[in-house]
Amino acid sequence: MKEDYLILKSIKLPFCFSDFKEEDFSLICWDIFLKKVYKEGVAGLIFYNLKDTRFKLFLPKKVFKALEDYYLTNLGRNLLIHQQLQEIFKAFGEERVFCFLIRGGFFSKYLYHDLGIRPMADIDLAIFKKDLSRVKKILEELGYQPSRRYPFFFFKESFYIDLHLDRPGFWRVDSWPSKIEITREDVFKRSHALENFPNVRVFEIYDMILSCCQHIQQHSFSRLIWFVDIVWLMKGVDNFCWDSFLERAEEFNLLKTTYFVIKYLEENKLISLSRDILIKMENRIKLNFLERRNLKYLLSYRRDKVCGELLFLFSLRSWLHRLKLLKEVIFLKKEFFPLADRDPNVFSYFTRSLRIGRYLLKKLI
Repeated sequence: MKEDYLILKSIKLPFCFSDFKEEDFSLICWDIFLKKVYKEGVAGLIFYNLKDTRFKLFLPKKVFKALEDYYLTNLGRNLLIHQQLQEIFKAFGEERVFCFLIRGGFFSKYLYHDLGIRPMADIDLAIFKKDLSRVKKILEELGYQPSRRYPFFFFKESFYIDLHLDRPGFWRVDSWPSKIEITREDVFKRSHALENFPNVRVFEIYDMILSCCQHIQQHSFSRLIWFVDIVWLMKGVDNFCWDSFLERAEEFNLLKTTYFVIKYLEENKLISLSRDILIKMENRIKLNFLERRNLKYLLSYRRDKVCGELLFLFSLRSWLHRLKLLKEVIFLKKEFFPLADRDPNVFSYFTRSLRIGRYLLKKLI
């Protein structure tokens, strides 16, 4: 669709007005354009790229105003969020509690050069499982309340904290195929402290990119802003070493995941890399029918058809491990089960399995 094409051109790094032609704006349905940029999380970035260029003259005034309103709202919200985070990080330091600031909480301030660009729904913090009780105590003393439905989600007014235990990704299933964990000594040693907060850690750049790739697939490649994060991360690395990066991806069991993301970025000209790199990746992996079909959907503007969660299943080599993963996903431990006032029972797990099955069928058919 022309709207998708225009959005992809508008978020490229570096942004260049000379890349655009007048025909790029013909037959654009601006209501669809706005709906898509909001859903994809890139409205703030597009406004930032356009605001000082002649490009904005090609947009209807109401469209440019809508982008500006989104940007300003996001700017104000992010300012408040980072003020709250400083208070939390100070309390963590006083109690000598470590945490990892992951994804949007870090990117919005330290990756993008403007606080209005990167939206955040909540703040993801990866903590050590052994520190959970202390972290809860700190947050509650600061006025945060745990969600009734999910005790690892804390809120105060319109600010939300999502705690991840030992892993930056899906941590509630022990046999989850990704091997990136903050409990790994090498991962922790490679990380570095956030400025002014020695107890707040940030992943080393390759670990950070791989964590983002995992997150994108975990959410079925559903938002464009998550791809943009990776583009900005890669652009910030001098002499990006693809051999080291791919070795790390293989070590974390994220090589297929990384291939899907890199292939999408390269296909849509959001990054530039040699054919040799893609061949190296392709030579290390073997895609089955479902993986090939999902990759085709991903590359043909049909990301809504991709089932990223299911693809993780194929990262496990044996059927025994795959069955174990399915069992743990369906029969989630009761302490992780999102129920309000009661422990899960047979009916709870039955309805959960039906919801998962319905979701997978919807994606696969």
